[in-house]
Amino acid sequence: MRIMKDDKGIVLIVAISMLSLVFSLVLISNYVMKREADNEARYHLTLQRLQEVKRALFGKLADIYIGDEITSCGGFFSDFGTPYRIGEGTVDNDPLKTGNFLDVLVRGKDVTDPEGPNWQRWHFDEDKGFSAGYRGEGYLVPPPGYDTFVDAWGSPIKVTVLGCGAQITIESLGSDGKPGGEGYEKDISLRIYPWLTTRFYVTVTNKTDEDVNLDVELIYPRYGEVQIRNSESGAQLINRDGGEATFEFLFECKMEAVAPGLRKIVVRDADTNEVKLIKNICVPFPSGDCESTSYAVSIDYEG
Repeated sequence: MRIMKDDKGIVLIVAISMLSLVFSLVLISNYVMKREADNEARYHLTLQRLQEVKRALFGKLADIYIGDEITSCGGFFSDFGTPYRIGEGTVDNDPLKTGNFLDVLVRGKDVTDPEGPNWQRWHFDEDKGFSAGYRGEGYLVPPPGYDTFVDAWGSPIKVTVLGCGAQITIESLGSDGKPGGEGYEKDISLRIYPWLTTRFYVTVTNKTDEDVNLDVELIYPRYGEVQIRNSESGAQLINRDGGEATFEFLFECKMEAVAPGLRKIVVRDADTNEVKLIKNICVPFPSGDCESTSYAVSIDYEG
């Protein structure tokens, strides 16, 4: 009988141990699943935040397909144009000297401080009828509780701009906040190649019943200053009822080129210099490679 009682005690202990093991495995499994789900949610939130940075740089252009035509875009490049006077390939080229261009988008007060880099501030050029410059209030709002824009794990996102904006990398260091790694610790990056438009073409179609002598100007920002460019073609006589003329704007290098964003086309009567037509466009990211970036727009002239 004593043996039977001892056996029952051992069975009870084993049963309790098994239940404890199963309970522990369930807790561990739930913890792992919860952590996996939490990291998955943070991963997707981080992707959304990388896209928010892209919108701060390019406004609505960040979400449209190449070729879609819009007339209101916004974003840093739309306001400021080409951001650097320096050569290509420089990484630490942000005005705050932090090595992270994100600070330009977030820390507007620092950038416009009189003792700071003192970029060209947002202004309206009355002669050219166009606004340009750095708005100063910042283009990106940090999440609640942070003074900079961070990923979903709380680590700062880094933005690197190369070659006057021809290559931009927006990067999170993953769940561990360190370079490299696997799984959720792996770096998450969004690389953008907006290039810069070095060949700009405006084709004007004459929809009137008279011959017209027209010229075209292109107005855009560069280094925060309003630039005006006359066409290489000069004034052209366009025949009535469907005649066409293409006006060319050619730029020798990317530092002179047109960055994606809001730009203005002005059509003038070449004889009287009277403004006959104004068209605002958002120049998109050009298709093609870095050496042959071009953009063409068509305008109907109706008098």
